[in-house]
Amino acid sequence: FNRLDWSMQSNNFGVGLPPAGKNADRWGMQGPLLADKKWIEPSPELIARTAAAFRELLQVRRSSPLFRLQSLDEVQARVGFAPDTPPGMVVMVIRDGGNGGAEPSLAQLDDHHGAIVVIINATKERTRYPDANGWLAHATGGGAKMLDPP
Repeated sequence: FNRLDWSMQSNNFGVGLPPAGKNADRWGMQGPLLADKKWIEPSPELIARTAAAFRELLQVRRSSPLFRLQSLDEVQARVGFAPDTPPGMVVMVIRDGGNGGAEPSLAQLDDHHGAIVVIINATKERTRYPDANGWLAHATGGGAKMLDPP
């Protein structure tokens, strides 16, 4: 049921109905959905693009200790969200401390960034966040990252 295809030709999704325990009452709906392979079988190209996008996200995570906060207290002290963002957009700010950090009262974790802004656009439309002017895109290729197929 949960088999990994290292050749990246298939992802083995939808090869059977989920276990009956919590799902049997939904099998009538799930069966026909799983039978329509065009909706659930990604192409090898899409599997490769998804794997590349995931590797890129891991590079971004590795690029700063601010992406690897270790406790609830650290997250609550350093992470904030912009108010009044457009519908479907999340703007997260992760602040560093020390001299040159966005929040001097916190310990410095990152020698290169005083703060990091992460913008997620969950809509299908291309959009801009006007308050992002002056921020630099990540060095993995910069700019917008399209993680879903067009």
